[in-house]
Amino acid sequence: MMNQKENLRLAKKHFGGVLKDWLPQYREFVIRSFSIAPEWFWHVPAAMGGRHHPRRARSLGGLVEHTKLAVLWAELLFVRDDVRNTDTRSEVLAALLLHDLFKFEGQNGQRENYVKRHGIWASVALSEYWAGRDRPTGLSSDSITRIIQAVACHMGRWGDMDTPEDSPPKNAEVIRLVQEADYAAAKDIDAAYAATFGVRQL
Repeated sequence: MMNQKENLRLAKKHFGGVLKDWLPQYREFVIRSFSIAPEWFWHVPAAMGGRHHPRRARSLGGLVEHTKLAVLWAELLFVRDDVRNTDTRSEVLAALLLHDLFKFEGQNGQRENYVKRHGIWASVALSEYWAGRDRPTGLSSDSITRIIQAVACHMGRWGDMDTPEDSPPKNAEVIRLVQEADYAAAKDIDAAYAATFGVRQL
């Protein structure tokens, strides 16, 4: 695993623009959470096969590109659904930045069935990391729980964990927005555009 200092540098480099206008407690939570990222997170494509994700996200560094695109989709969903609550928006964006932290391999080297399980791997790693640490000032334990639960559930029906039936409405809203933004960001829009308009893929 890469050292924490280098992970923090890379998190600020790649996501600093996204984080700059955030409430400080959410910004601190995300930056500190990236300290546990595996070294490969910053370099791998978003998908190992060619069926999903835009072309740019299927190249080296594509997982970071997919993460940024998911955040952009979430911002569009906030407008569509008139999501104005600052905490809800921040929780959704935090979960999206962290959702694929362990996309291809768990903390203990697990790789089997990674497509279904990677959300749970990331949520377990985040839970363990924050269990023994002081949370950022102003960030409630309920917010951290919602973020980590949304990370676990982000694959929806394609993952090992969908939205729990007994989720409070606020938790369910955060999970739904994370699932929709990730789903949209994973679509190969280049191919769809080419098929629809009869033009060469970008």
